[in-house]
Amino acid sequence: MDPAAIKELITGTLGSIQVTQSFLLAAAIFMEIPFAMIILSRVLKYRANRRANIIAGAFMAASQVGTMNIGTPPTLHYLFYSALEIACNLFIVWYAWKWTNPEG
Repeated sequence: MDPAAIKELITGTLGSIQVTQSFLLAAAIFMEIPFAMIILSRVLKYRANRRANIIAGAFMAASQVGTMNIGTPPTLHYLFYSALEIACNLFIVWYAWKWTNPEG
């Protein structure tokens, strides 16, 4: 953890964002999307699975790009992990886009 970010968390703010119970609940739901996709990828039929992966991957990539300049300037480790996360999510979108129906 970045010491500056820890100091902000202790005060209940992250840059201009007030850390409230509602904010933490929204963040928790947001973090559950990739976990839910693991299960959904196993149980959904082809068409729904493909759409869900494209939507979730695009949403997660876009939201990661959108959060890179919120609050304090991003640290080097945050930029590194963000680049990996964005690349992986874009790969998921591309791969799901190219999927062919195994039954068809």
